[in-house]
Amino acid sequence: MTYSTPPKQSKHLQEERSLNLDGELDMTDYVQAIPPSQQTVEELAERSKAQFDQMQEETRSSLALRLVTIFGSTLVVTYLFVGITVVTPSTDKELIKDITSQVIPPQVALLGAALGYYFGSKKS
Repeated sequence: MTYSTPPKQSKHLQEERSLNLDGELDMTDYVQAIPPSQQTVEELAERSKAQFDQMQEETRSSLALRLVTIFGSTLVVTYLFVGITVVTPSTDKELIKDITSQVIPPQVALLGAALGYYFGSKKS
């Protein structure tokens, strides 16, 4: 069995071992408040602006998709009503005509305004 001699420790390690850590550690002597540089502030501003723009774009896309989905499902329901009217002649055709004329035009206006805003304000 051979024993090797322990490696020599640097002077710095020897000094660390001699530190007395029994009392409270006051970090104010070691850590100083360093104000961020102008470059750091500008980089953080650019990142937050990019994140905000991305979030805003995702929200606009989501709203536009939901409005188109609602409009599409309203059209499907309208076509079902018309199909029911054709199949069963005893249904009230005037009622279906009135409901269709009161539901579809406001939705077209809302969808047109929302999509116009979405595509009009979208950055190239």
